[in-house]
Amino acid sequence: MWPSRVPRGVVGRRVLLGDIIDYRVNVGPTAVRVQRNARKPLFNEGDACGLVFSAVHWYDESGARVTA
Repeated sequence: MWPSRVPRGVVGRRVLLGDIIDYRVNVGPTAVRVQRNARKPLFNEGDACGLVFSAVHWYDESGARVTA
């Protein structure tokens, strides 16, 4: 289904936040936050998915954004 190098996960949580859907995708022991336009919902909680990263943002433990 997905190329072997694409990280795979399972949707652990799906929340509608106005015009976006906020997903928490469990990839092994790590939860990844993913947001998508609410007009194009794709996954439900418990669905398997693959991840392709196009706009990555990193935050430290205090919640401050980390810049390169």
